[in-house]
Amino acid sequence: MEFFVNLLDSENNIVKWNTMDIIANLTAVDSRNEFNKVFKKFYLNLNCGSLITAGHIVDNSGKIALHKPELQDEITEQLLKVEKIPLPTEECRNILIGKTINAFQAYFEKIKDKNEVISFVKRQLDNPRNATRAKAEKFLKKIEH
Repeated sequence: MEFFVNLLDSENNIVKWNTMDIIANLTAVDSRNEFNKVFKKFYLNLNCGSLITAGHIVDNSGKIALHKPELQDEITEQLLKVEKIPLPTEECRNILIGKTINAFQAYFEKIKDKNEVISFVKRQLDNPRNATRAKAEKFLKKIEH
């Protein structure tokens, strides 16, 4: 894990993105809780201003939340910030919000404070991006049943 965590500082974005995916996959076998120690460093990348980098964090968050239940509250807290993090355009934000809805869906049953997540998703029913709006509608229909 330490080897890959050091690669998060790489100037090469492709290395960084692949590293994020590898670290997320390693959480499945992280019996020494090494990821827990680097949680903040990993999620700091959410605020770097890049849609692709933030997207890798968000895309992996559902998996991490399932592998690391003790971090679910903190992961949820980080994901709820995507409406306000710096991104190049509003369209980038809308794409990331759609990814966030998918991440929440992966571990929604285990989320303690579901109301905040439901409010976040309901706000997206008016999202200008069709795909994000559709993800919000699908998510809400799924949790209602």
